[in-house]
Amino acid sequence: MRDLLQQIRSAKTDNAETPEASAEAALWRVMLRHPQAVSSFQRRCPMGPFVAPFLSQGYRIIIEILPTEAMSEQQARRAAYRLAYLETQGFRVMRFNSDEVLADPQGILDMIVSSLRSNLAA
Repeated sequence: MRDLLQQIRSAKTDNAETPEASAEAALWRVMLRHPQAVSSFQRRCPMGPFVAPFLSQGYRIIIEILPTEAMSEQQARRAAYRLAYLETQGFRVMRFNSDEVLADPQGILDMIVSSLRSNLAA
């Protein structure tokens, strides 16, 4: 487990060449045009040994962009560990794959905003 945690900590999070990074940027551009979304989320926030792509402390939601291609076994274990860690910290994690975000960032934002509204109603 310690080896896995060390691998996660040493993983590069700023690789702008990845589709996930492009999808994050596309989603952020759409969020900037939506007052509730941009005021609710911070981008690239440290969360223990991880960096949350989009974090809302107030709504306790983290948005993650996952690779579209199948994950390796190691990547899947890392993603499961990350999800478990974030949930134990009291966060709901919404995950979207990079192709979905790149194809329809406004549609993804609509889903996120709908989730924020349902959190307010609860």
